[in-house]
Amino acid sequence: MPREIHVAAWNLNHRTGRKTVPDSVADAIAAMEIDILVLNEYADGDHQNGFKNSLKDNGLRHIAVSVWGRGQNQVLMASRTEMADDDLLPYPGFTEAAATNWLHRRFPALAIEVIGMRAPSYPRGRPQNTYWAQVESILGGATDRSLVMIGDVNCDPHSNDKAGSRALNRLRDQGFSLPKPAGNWSFCKSDGSATSRIDHSIASPGLQVLRANYRHKHGGTVLAGLADQEPLSDHALLSVKLALRK
Repeated sequence: MPREIHVAAWNLNHRTGRKTVPDSVADAIAAMEIDILVLNEYADGDHQNGFKNSLKDNGLRHIAVSVWGRGQNQVLMASRTEMADDDLLPYPGFTEAAATNWLHRRFPALAIEVIGMRAPSYPRGRPQNTYWAQVESILGGATDRSLVMIGDVNCDPHSNDKAGSRALNRLRDQGFSLPKPAGNWSFCKSDGSATSRIDHSIASPGLQVLRANYRHKHGGTVLAGLADQEPLSDHALLSVKLALRK
């Protein structure tokens, strides 16, 4: 049997705010046996040191954070095995937000690479088209690498025709895996008035996607849901199980 690798992404709903990640987030993550964790819509700083120490205490000892920009969100990546930051792909440079919401690392012990990201909420038309043209070019040049991109893509490539959806589906046509996660939604408004499926992953031909699903709860903890459920975020956690192809 191939080695199963658990990669998970979660939008923490910080919206660039200087909010300390609560202990309950670290507790929920610790219970899910994640190998590589990606947190997006995250804002780093000294106020997050306790949270990052909790990740380390629970086995996710290796941590990296994307570049900082004033008023911008970032991406945090944490893993059980060492990361490498050499031989990385370029990041999209359309705007500062494109760069701060992107983090690529290699994992030599697992022989895979992960890009954690969040697509900024660009207007339709040229802004979205330009950003996604850059992302498509970056991934399209990496078909020979065992790589997965995961996070909040701000579109649903399985149901709508946004620029991101078109780009991701063109990559699928080139041999990338674009799984449709199990679960009805990944984002939920606090009053339940709207839901959507905007958190996704796409894996290069060298990786096999075994399972993908949205986790709204874990044990007695509500990860995402209505306001009266006291959820930890407005996004579910996206859980993806991967294996290297022989």
